[in-house]
Amino acid sequence: MPYSLEFEKPLAEIEKKIISLQRKERKLKPKEREQLAELEARLRQKTAEIYNNLTTWQCVQVARHKDRPYLRDYIKLICDDFL
Repeated sequence: MPYSLEFEKPLAEIEKKIISLQRKERKLKPKEREQLAELEARLRQKTAEIYNNLTTWQCVQVARHKDRPYLRDYIKLICDDFL
């Protein structure tokens, strides 16, 4: 998940660590597997914490995010032919 907003930076750091551990998936030691599980839990917790306490301006930033779907994206999923 790309994190591009300022208040999402802590999430990006945690996800970087998760991805680096996931790359070594088969070669992970038991301690690293534990660490991976802890990081994933921390990412879920931190995400909930951040998004449950957004300011008004942060809500606007999320709503205007460049990766959010547009109306035409929904129309493509609903209709085969749309004029």
